[in-house]
Amino acid sequence: MSPTIGKDSASTTIIDRKISLAIEGLKHYVENWLRIRTSNENALTISEYILLLRREINPSQNYTISQIQALVELSEYLKHKPFKQMKPEDILSFLDKFRKTEEKDPLHKWIGTYNLKREILRQFFTWLNDPDTDRNHRSRPKIMENIPQFKRKEVSIYKPSDLWTQERTETR
Repeated sequence: MSPTIGKDSASTTIIDRKISLAIEGLKHYVENWLRIRTSNENALTISEYILLLRREINPSQNYTISQIQALVELSEYLKHKPFKQMKPEDILSFLDKFRKTEEKDPLHKWIGTYNLKREILRQFFTWLNDPDTDRNHRSRPKIMENIPQFKRKEVSIYKPSDLWTQERTETR
């Protein structure tokens, strides 16, 4: 699937080309994420994933940026450990960094961030585990087994004071 990652100019050209294709049409800072903030091997894997996503589902720019951001954060957090060498404990450790105490986050907003990152990683590792199978027929990878999704404790994160009333609308 991926060419051997080395320091020769041919592999560097392949990596550069795939990164350029993956970030086409995205904000400039996304290029820095892939070229500076992560290893060549992980940047290539992320780029291949994004290119496949574009063929399969034609994602929005924001969706694509969210995918890249989460994967680069994971790579950085694990000191650029290759994605194929990651273990469930690595994923849990990364996701645990989004947890917050009741004191710091009484409305449990961290749960939304945790669940979003978890879902992005689930989709990515499902592809990484079985890249040649159709998107709808890939099996759940072992690395994502037993990684829980949490339910919000609040029905809504909004307080009554956050909502506009008729009275507040008329005074504006």
